[in-house]
Amino acid sequence: MSIVNMFVRSSGLKAASESIDHKFNLDQYLNHIETLIHSILDRPSRKNAEFDLLSIPSEQKILNSALHLKQIQMKYGEIWQTVLGEYDGFVNLKSGHPSGLDIMCPSRKIVIELKNSYNTDNASSRRSNLDKLAAFVKKNKEYTAIYGIINEKHCKKREKDIEDDMENDSNNEIVYERNEGTVKTILHNDVDILYYSGKRLFDFLLGDDAPIVVNKVINVVRDYKLKKYMI
Repeated sequence: MSIVNMFVRSSGLKAASESIDHKFNLDQYLNHIETLIHSILDRPSRKNAEFDLLSIPSEQKILNSALHLKQIQMKYGEIWQTVLGEYDGFVNLKSGHPSGLDIMCPSRKIVIELKNSYNTDNASSRRSNLDKLAAFVKKNKEYTAIYGIINEKHCKKREKDIEDDMENDSNNEIVYERNEGTVKTILHNDVDILYYSGKRLFDFLLGDDAPIVVNKVINVVRDYKLKKYMI
């Protein structure tokens, strides 16, 4: 039995060939992901970094700040996995799935390993994730493997444009459009893996709903932080 069939049967999901009797409602989906985003952001985080034998007391504040940043970035990654995994036809695989991957869409025959940033994976982690994608496709040949990156690397001029937009509280669509992204094919273990990033990734997965969904997520997270920190 393939990994896909195991997952479909164990979770009670319908196979792609079966009819789906519900109609996707974008407004309900947006309200749903807002609730899920709040639950992720509300989850308590550790405040103090672990003791390091080589650190000195005056460094503790820096270490705590570094821990805080890392935890925020992990939550951002979880938010995007949740947002995409809850979209029409998609499934958030979370942890414990036999494939070790993040998101699946049985109806479109897509499986995704998702990263919040182009530099989230080091060389070893990236190789391991590509191994997982390739292994999945070899067992489920009808599927297309996607290595998805939310935040693609920008050239200096583009980074400056985005920083200016954020400081000036520009329309989210401008920021979204400037995170243009990349599409390329990675040949790994004799399997073609599609690399999608930035706007290209959102457009591919969400179609015409992409800017609506991305803007919703940006606004929910920004509003949450503004209220919490009273900026």
